[in-house]
Amino acid sequence: MINYGTAIKRIRLELGIKQTDIADKTGISASYLSLVENGKATPSMSVLKQIAEAMGIPYEIIAWEAIEPPEELRPEQRQAFLLARAVINDYLQSLKKGTSRVK
Repeated sequence: MINYGTAIKRIRLELGIKQTDIADKTGISASYLSLVENGKATPSMSVLKQIAEAMGIPYEIIAWEAIEPPEELRPEQRQAFLLARAVINDYLQSLKKGTSRVK
């Protein structure tokens, strides 16, 4: 399953970014962003790219974080998936420590 809204919200909160910060930088309304984050709207690829740019991350990070690993993964596949997710979390932590472009 893919859930862009959950991924956007988790990343946004991890980086300490407000919905209004993203709205101001993208022209996307904070209310639309809220709908996306709560699974009531699905953003287009161009909107995903705008949101990612406003958060100072590649849009592929949102796409990766939106994927839930399927249950049928073999243990080594699940471990690789979780390792990749840990690398992304480390990247987000490095942004949080001061290199984020959104203030």
